[in-house]
Amino acid sequence: MKSAGVTPHYFTSQKHGTGRCGVLVVNKERSLVADLAAANDYEHSHFETSEIQEIVKSCDIFYSASFFLTVSPQTSVAIGKHCLENNKTFLINIAAPFICDFFWDQLSSVVSYADYVIGNEDEAAAFAKKSGWNSEDLQETAKKLSTLPKEGKNPRTVIFTHGKEPTIVAQNGEVTLYPVLALDKEKIVDTNGAGDSFVGGLLAGLSMGKSLQKSIEAGHYSAREVIQQEGPQYPKECSFDWS
Repeated sequence: MKSAGVTPHYFTSQKHGTGRCGVLVVNKERSLVADLAAANDYEHSHFETSEIQEIVKSCDIFYSASFFLTVSPQTSVAIGKHCLENNKTFLINIAAPFICDFFWDQLSSVVSYADYVIGNEDEAAAFAKKSGWNSEDLQETAKKLSTLPKEGKNPRTVIFTHGKEPTIVAQNGEVTLYPVLALDKEKIVDTNGAGDSFVGGLLAGLSMGKSLQKSIEAGHYSAREVIQQEGPQYPKECSFDWS
């Protein structure tokens, strides 16, 4: 991870080893079977240590997948409050439909702090169904989610990806569509990592102060590249034009 420019600060479980995930890819579609192991053992006290708090103070953008809400929603809320109090950016990814079904209260408590809420079409539909909205109208769901009560004065931005269909972005109840460049089906090898890669490109743009449009284009580019590879990796020759 360090060779990729990532500085990890792990919580070490005394009960389990590192989690694992089995991936089956058939006809370019994937199925996952996860053994969460140590991921289920996280303790909020780790977040409260002086080492982690120094890191928190030094960061301007925070991103979390909602899987973490199954373990330590207290930590996610604490990060949301920190961002609110210090005018920082907080992004949350719905991550999976089951989060809406079984961890709704935890998700709702964090969404109230989120400056950005991200999801794909299935996660958006699950959020809409749980909210009592029309689960088939993704644009309307994005619009309504963007206007839900939020802590602080900054508006919430909702981003829904939808495969090859345009990415839906809602701010202040207004929807904008960002087209996705077409890719021949023959070039798609493995859809593993597409969503995470999109978020990676988006975060890269936001961290450099780029416009939301350019950041989303970077996300599209990253996802487009990763689905042409086996597993979540990138080709050696891979660059994005930020101009």
